[in-house]
Amino acid sequence: MSRNSRNLLIFPFFWLGSVLCLAFSHAQEPEAPLVLQAPTGEGQMFVMAVGERSTGETLIEDVRLSVGVEDGLQIFKAYHRGRTYTAHAALDGPTRHLAFDPKQGRFREILSSVRIELDDYGQFEEVVQAVGGTGGKVYAQLGFAHVWLPDSVNPAEVISSLDSMPGVKSAHLQLRGPIYVPM
Repeated sequence: MSRNSRNLLIFPFFWLGSVLCLAFSHAQEPEAPLVLQAPTGEGQMFVMAVGERSTGETLIEDVRLSVGVEDGLQIFKAYHRGRTYTAHAALDGPTRHLAFDPKQGRFREILSSVRIELDDYGQFEEVVQAVGGTGGKVYAQLGFAHVWLPDSVNPAEVISSLDSMPGVKSAHLQLRGPIYVPM
């Protein structure tokens, strides 16, 4: 067998091995959770994952939550106490983070900011940088601060990271308030 024919026999196996290694390494990447629990000033809420790759279903406590994609929309559903609650967001528009509130039985929109309480507000800028924030505002006399986040960042993931950060007393989601239309 000539040297060239041996190389031709080995070549397909080399490519097959490369493809399998690439597929295996891609499959091992940790996926973001489909739903995260996070505190607000009004209690715990279930924050839904955003993006085309975020689909599936999970059960937390007595609430079944699902995320799917249909016709360019991300569809969020919560099945709780015999009822189905549905919300949706455009995939190609601005990022909207939604959370299901089991106490009120509805989806709420989350702002791209978190409210935090610190032991020392002199470390505020370090906290903002550590969580990838774009800025914020300290209200030291009132005992809290707001960290502003890029739209692409899930505020519930930031709260999870703040829970283990030294000097952070608490962190809460900020909810968009209701829109009041004058009559």
